[in-house]
Amino acid sequence: MVGVLGVVQASPSGKSPPMGNGHLPTKHEKESARIENVEIIDSQFKAIGSRKYKLEKLLDSNKCYGLRAREDLPLHDLFTYGGPGGDSCGI
Repeated sequence: MVGVLGVVQASPSGKSPPMGNGHLPTKHEKESARIENVEIIDSQFKAIGSRKYKLEKLLDSNKCYGLRAREDLPLHDLFTYGGPGGDSCGI
């Protein structure tokens, strides 16, 4: 299992902060935060293929945060994430 993680913490008032650059992902990858050229390294320090892995989205709120892989590229080439945060972002 390989994980890439982004975490934000709501304030005591319940307002959640922005994640990434504060923009939800769109098909225009330069509009939100992004991760490119992910390489998986095994215990022998060798790069192993990541094309067989699919992106599993774990989001507390689709309204406030997002995660998107480019459909025309393998997962390790590019995915974007982020969101504006705000009120009522809980589950």
